[in-house]
Amino acid sequence: MWVLKMISNEIKDLMPKLVSMTEQEWGAYAFSRDPIHKRLSPQLQQEMIQKANLCGRKEAQKLQNQFGAQHILQLADTMGLDIARKDSFGTDNFITFAQFQFPNHITLFTKNITAAQTLIEQNNIGGMLQHVNIEQLLIAHELFHFIESKNAQLYTKTKIVLWRIGSFQYKSGLICLGEIAAMAFAAELLHLNYSPYVFDVVLPWSQNEAQCRKLYQNILQFKIDKGD
Repeated sequence: MWVLKMISNEIKDLMPKLVSMTEQEWGAYAFSRDPIHKRLSPQLQQEMIQKANLCGRKEAQKLQNQFGAQHILQLADTMGLDIARKDSFGTDNFITFAQFQFPNHITLFTKNITAAQTLIEQNNIGGMLQHVNIEQLLIAHELFHFIESKNAQLYTKTKIVLWRIGSFQYKSGLICLGEIAAMAFAAELLHLNYSPYVFDVVLPWSQNEAQCRKLYQNILQFKIDKGD
């Protein structure tokens, strides 16, 4: 689910650093937001980031090999997905852009998508984002979650042991693995040369700019080469 509850100076000024961040850097950011990330060593986190990104790219390549260069809407239809568009800003108190609901439903919240598209046009940042179609990007992201829901063997279903009592052990999955893979999947499917995680800042900007500025500063903590 692509859901954000959030709001930078000129957004155009922030884009170069965001689009230059690597998969590993974005992966570290994603891990920091996972409730159980502190249970894993930095080394293991880096390994899992690599494997989750590889998982996402491989699943995209499988679809491309199986169905060819289909438009994302055609591909979703071919795979039996039902896509609904809701003229709202989301659900409850959350700014929501897209949502996958088992078994095969994707909901797009069009007011937020329109606001983000307007922001991109008004700030002339479309070129930095390869003029990606936001709706197609969101569908691609949720399409991975659809694939993930049907395949218990995907790497994103990996679980870690949280605690043991004698021979009994309790395991838990990591939410971030599915999100990292979904971003890599969408980037591969849409031929993007940057991580769609950039849109964690871009999409909610028009609703809550101040909070997005804070998020941007937090994200920079994970950029290895921070520059000036």
